[in-house]
Amino acid sequence: DSTSFGSPSALRVLRVAWQYVWKVLFRYDLRYAAYTQGAYDSNAGELVLQLLTQMIRYNCADRMTMFSRKPSSLSGKESATSSSPFVHAEQGHVYKLPIFDETSTILSSAPFELITAIIEHVGFSGVVGSNT
Repeated sequence: DSTSFGSPSALRVLRVAWQYVWKVLFRYDLRYAAYTQGAYDSNAGELVLQLLTQMIRYNCADRMTMFSRKPSSLSGKESATSSSPFVHAEQGHVYKLPIFDETSTILSSAPFELITAIIEHVGFSGVVGSNT
């Protein structure tokens, strides 16, 4: 069955849903990103950062199979970029989050975990911002 659990079409629908969640988190009119300005333990800003981190770690927006791979198991032919094209292209939004405007006031480990997840699972895109 082409729509059974774990099938390519079911995974495509799931990928698109997670990509939509990513886009919603960065919508200016909903202000989820604005909450990150005061990200400290157990507040809304930290939860936004943690959600983004887990989406990257579990490859939610780019998952092609039911089984995830760790970066160390990637072959030399496949880069982290090719396994996470959506997040790689969209990561400019992360760098523009308010939490990174004034780094001396960070009171949570969540921003560091997010950047570490990008480095480990996606790689840097070299894009500072995005117009989307």
